[in-house]
Amino acid sequence: MGGLINDLEKFLKIAEINEGGRIALKELTAKFPRSVMDDLLGKLEKLGCILKKKGLYLYIEHIPEVFRYRFLDLVGSSLFKRIYVFREVGSTNDMAYDICKHEGDDFILVAASQTAGRGRQGRVWYSPEGGLWFTLAVKRSTLGGFGTAALNMALALCAAKSIEKVCPRVRISIKWPNDIMIGNKKTGGILIEDRRSIKHLICGIGINTGVSRFPKKLNAVSVNREAKGCKADNVRILKQFIRNFEKMLRDRTVTESMRSEWSRRSVMKGRIVTVRRGVRTASGRLSGFSPDGGMLLRTSRGAIEKVLSGEVISYE
Repeated sequence: MGGLINDLEKFLKIAEINEGGRIALKELTAKFPRSVMDDLLGKLEKLGCILKKKGLYLYIEHIPEVFRYRFLDLVGSSLFKRIYVFREVGSTNDMAYDICKHEGDDFILVAASQTAGRGRQGRVWYSPEGGLWFTLAVKRSTLGGFGTAALNMALALCAAKSIEKVCPRVRISIKWPNDIMIGNKKTGGILIEDRRSIKHLICGIGINTGVSRFPKKLNAVSVNREAKGCKADNVRILKQFIRNFEKMLRDRTVTESMRSEWSRRSVMKGRIVTVRRGVRTASGRLSGFSPDGGMLLRTSRGAIEKVLSGEVISYE
């Protein structure tokens, strides 16, 4: 498999395209002996690639995402130097945690599907093939002034901007602290785990890009369903996400423009929000967000209460 992967990488670098492009056959024969090229193309087709020869060209109609993820160009990345790709894992966060035990750099891990994905409060996260399921493992020293709540803000904004860049007709909103929404339905979420035995924060992101069906109990929607003719390409969204995230980290803290955009996108803006915090609840009208990612609620007495963590029970 290693030789095949190396040949595929060379193949894609020659093409410098994803799907829907073409390569001149003479360009391929200059790089691969005829016997090697025929064997390579045959194996690639067995792995799910759709390749067709027409005249002087080879047309690339489809390349499975598991390969396209592997060949994301991280050369220009100021942060991530490695991407780990899997067809299926139990949880991308758990797999990333295991890798962190011997990996010193920041990295990305992506899987085509999860069998034991989870969200906040240990909830099951439905993550079949078709969605975008990935984890960023980022050293605490990389994050500057971003605490967990502020990092939730940054990641949610990155997801929103990345989806809209690839699918301009989709409008993404955010529900504090970590839900990515289309209308009143959830299309993605974030799970940050701070495991003190390693020097990385584990940041899991799940986006229902191409999931076609959901269990009835889930109030979920896929991006593709709302994209109005635009395909929510997972590889393009992930590539855009990396760019957005690195740009945000350059500021080393939550900026006023980030807080303003979070407020603009919030589904709870101006509403009366009730949050459960352990054994007590907090309630008030959402007036904005603090620099450390907290939700600012104006109580019935006129005071401002900051909520950094908790479970939103209602907003009306």
